[in-house]
Amino acid sequence: MTRTIQLLHVDDDPDFTELTAEFIRRKYDAFNIIQAIDAEEGLSKLQNETIDCIVSDYKLPGMDGVAFLKKVMQRSPDIPFILFTGKGSEAIASEAISAGATDYFRKERIESQYELLANRVLNAVSATDARKRVKSRTQEYRMLVEEAPVPMLVVDTNHTIRYVNAHAAEVAGADTESELLDLDIGMFLPANDDSARSQLDTVLQERTPVEFTAYEFMDLQGNTRHGRGTVVPVTFDEERAAQLVISDLTEEKRQEQRAKQRHNQITQLHQVGFDIAGSKSKQQVYKLVVDAAERILDLDLCIVDSVIDDSLVVEATSTELTEYEASPLGEAGIAGTAFKSGDSYLVNDSHEHPETRPVGDYRSVITVPMGDIGVFQATAREVGVFDERDLELVELLVGHATQTLVRIEQQERLREQRDQLRLENKRLDQFASIVSHDIRNPLNVAQLRLELAMDEYDSDHLDAVARSVDRMETLTDELLALARMGDAVTEQTAIDLGSVTNDCWLNVDTGGATVTVSDGPPILAAETRLQQLLENLLRNAVEHGGEDVTVRVGFLEDAEGFYVEDNGKGMTASVREQALESGFSTQDGGTGFGLAIVVRAAEAHGWEVTLDESTSGGARFEFTGVEFA
Repeated sequence: MTRTIQLLHVDDDPDFTELTAEFIRRKYDAFNIIQAIDAEEGLSKLQNETIDCIVSDYKLPGMDGVAFLKKVMQRSPDIPFILFTGKGSEAIASEAISAGATDYFRKERIESQYELLANRVLNAVSATDARKRVKSRTQEYRMLVEEAPVPMLVVDTNHTIRYVNAHAAEVAGADTESELLDLDIGMFLPANDDSARSQLDTVLQERTPVEFTAYEFMDLQGNTRHGRGTVVPVTFDEERAAQLVISDLTEEKRQEQRAKQRHNQITQLHQVGFDIAGSKSKQQVYKLVVDAAERILDLDLCIVDSVIDDSLVVEATSTELTEYEASPLGEAGIAGTAFKSGDSYLVNDSHEHPETRPVGDYRSVITVPMGDIGVFQATAREVGVFDERDLELVELLVGHATQTLVRIEQQERLREQRDQLRLENKRLDQFASIVSHDIRNPLNVAQLRLELAMDEYDSDHLDAVARSVDRMETLTDELLALARMGDAVTEQTAIDLGSVTNDCWLNVDTGGATVTVSDGPPILAAETRLQQLLENLLRNAVEHGGEDVTVRVGFLEDAEGFYVEDNGKGMTASVREQALESGFSTQDGGTGFGLAIVVRAAEAHGWEVTLDESTSGGARFEFTGVEFA
């Protein structure tokens, strides 16, 4: 032993204590001996000094050695105490040992007794130091285990749990660590693995670490948990033991299972998306949405509402939802808010959300708008049932449905438009038939008789009649052209705009007017329709701009299209606003159908026509949306 030992020697004979100190110092340098003549002084020294061992006589004034020993054990139970007395008996020795004495030593008249006494003191102090070191290490170990960020347990050779930290108690489903003490370690070992205990014994007996790969075990609540364990040998309270460190994989496994479930749900939702896309009616879509919400997303309480005349109309509900009632959009709570804003909502507790207004005792809510068509809602009676993953899946399902519902609505509108157009075309056909047969035939007869009359008679009245007949013929031709133009063109070819313009110029009575055409790529158009469009524009320019008007046809620089403009008198802003309307004309006797035919021909190609003022003050017609070959 290298350190100095503080020895307290208590004896009522100072000469004897001096003699004892002298003999011990001759043999050993490691001792510092402190003397006391009675128990009271000894207790005082113990309180004020650092004492490593006490040697005391039995017969002391006021308080004997055993009583003194008991006082010492109350204050400092770890200090070695040796009863060193000249008088005594086996009864005193037994009483001293029972009271906690480390040793009992008789005074004898031999020189070696001091060496023997010193050795016994050294042994007692060494043993006490060893116990202190073990105790300190055990305390340090307990602290390390307690502060470890993972579940840790200590198990003895009987497979009994001796110590656990808070993380282990949490994993085990226990409220406190003490609930696990003295329990068998089996609950933390791999379930249904007969070799687990033998592997644990290998650690305890052979001091060889082992590992348990990912395995399942049951906690105190009967829940299945997942973990991975490492078992290493340790010494605990001076005994062989094993330390089990558990990596809790339960949440990781749950995340894996959720990810797998989510993947399966997304796959199934995409499959349902194909079924939804093939739906022929809105009602079929609503039914598929609710069925998928129940079957795939496990939503037992869900509903699909459409919005009609600012009211929610129930279209489909899950089998378990029976309390829902339709309501005006302004009183529909979060469903109305979601529809108006276009935003989805995830509500953990409807009682804390002022806009929810649930019908029935529903706490958790998912609300997803379906565009301008309606709203989907899922509810649950418990708080916090849904999370962001549930919302994303619902939005995926509703997205498929919304696309199909929009398509069905568009198809319904197109069918209505086609039906209306068929009716209009039928009426136009009837009108064209009347014009071409019932009006043109009498008109031809009138024109022939007028020519005969003008050969026989010379009268200004006949000239006026001739002008009226010509106007009737022009009006009839334009009405027939307008009625027979039909719908959108189906066949288009590459046409040179300059060539077709020049051909049309030859078909119009242009007088002294001129036309110029810019070079450009061919455009895709139906030739007959394009000719009708250009001829009417050229005729309009000459009629309104004068016989010396100049007409320019060219291509737009900042858009896909072309223009037709002149340098004539132009139009006022108010006239331009009405000029493209059917039946509007600024000339007496004008039919008002010429520009209407231009608009109809442009729309048949899918072009947009606008009327503006040219740079020279005349009229400028621009056609955009034109495709080039």
